[in-house]
Amino acid sequence: MHGRLWLCPDGFWYEDNNSTHGSQLNGDPLKEPARVHTGDVLKLGESTLTIERADISDDDLDLDELFDVHIRDRVHLSENPMSSPEPCGQIKVLAQQSSITTTAAETKIAADFFGKMANDLSSKELNEALPLVIEDIVSLIEQVERSVILLNEPSGQELVAASYYPAHEAAISTTLIKKTLDEKKAFIWESHQNPVLSASAKRLKIKAGLYSPLTFGPQHLGVLCADSTSLEAHFTDEDLSLFVSISQVLSALILAKRG
Repeated sequence: MHGRLWLCPDGFWYEDNNSTHGSQLNGDPLKEPARVHTGDVLKLGESTLTIERADISDDDLDLDELFDVHIRDRVHLSENPMSSPEPCGQIKVLAQQSSITTTAAETKIAADFFGKMANDLSSKELNEALPLVIEDIVSLIEQVERSVILLNEPSGQELVAASYYPAHEAAISTTLIKKTLDEKKAFIWESHQNPVLSASAKRLKIKAGLYSPLTFGPQHLGVLCADSTSLEAHFTDEDLSLFVSISQVLSALILAKRG
């Protein structure tokens, strides 16, 4: 696999997968994940791909529509140039959201994070890479103090804390984890909006948190959560959007690592 193109809440991203001949975006070599926009040109080795449309802010977009994927890296001279080849696959847009305005510095920090996460998970064993990912999540999102990656056991009947920060105890609220699994979507939780707290939330002093399912297509891998013990903590929609992007990319990387 030369590289991969994926959809996040802020748009489409591409990264080279340590390919032999590398990738270029608009003539510049790619060394880390990068946003792609309408009209951008990707060069993958000797093949050139033009992004015809990468706008996800269209309110009329049908989220149930399947889009054909055509990937061709050669021209067959005996082929009728007017014929339409069969698509090699189809994609479905799972969600859309207008782009959030960020500074160049914030974009660079996020890109560095995703690049490091991809590198850690591709070059290390899962049990070695996930603790590094957890520490980076805590460092990346302001106000996050703790974070946990929970993964499904093969039986599908149990979630196990595969990695957590700080290392002395996994900050897990069973109630909030079940809420994430039941609703199958990410959310922000704040204690002041929920006067009746679960025993685990009280014991762990969770005042605010971010929760997101770890899924990739039909695969349900687990849950990613992060929280704070500060009464002043307040997570924004931008924080949640970034957290969802992290969970989406992390899910794909874990699934690829498992083979």
